[in-house]
Amino acid sequence: MSLMKNRIQKYVMLILLGVMIFTLTSCNKVTKNNYNKITIGMSKNDVILLLGNPTATYTNLASDEYLWLDKGNTFDDAVELVKKDKTVMYISIMFSLEFTDNKGQIVISKEYGNFKEKLYGGTKWAILIHVYQTIKEKINQILFFQ
Repeated sequence: MSLMKNRIQKYVMLILLGVMIFTLTSCNKVTKNNYNKITIGMSKNDVILLLGNPTATYTNLASDEYLWLDKGNTFDDAVELVKKDKTVMYISIMFSLEFTDNKGQIVISKEYGNFKEKLYGGTKWAILIHVYQTIKEKINQILFFQ
């Protein structure tokens, strides 16, 4: 009976350990709390340590924009969720293109909010999505002779 009890205890501990590891590794980092930790002048490396790798990036003449989304593994996934009227939150960070001091690229602006508003609010992401979807449709037409 004692041997059976020890085995059950070991299995329960292993299951609990697995649940704890899963919970810790799947924590959402796109939160208002983490957004508030980001400051103007913070290095890009420090932001990535805090939030992880971005979902999408965009470079223009003056800056790099990194976008983190709380749902969906890709930008397209998040767009599809928004189309289904699901709430997706985002953090958008603009980094300087020039390197400053020993920090490298630094935060020059930041945003937090509902991704639907960013998508359909006339920002460059909305334009980027439109261009992407148009190209995707044209490629599908060419490949599948539609």
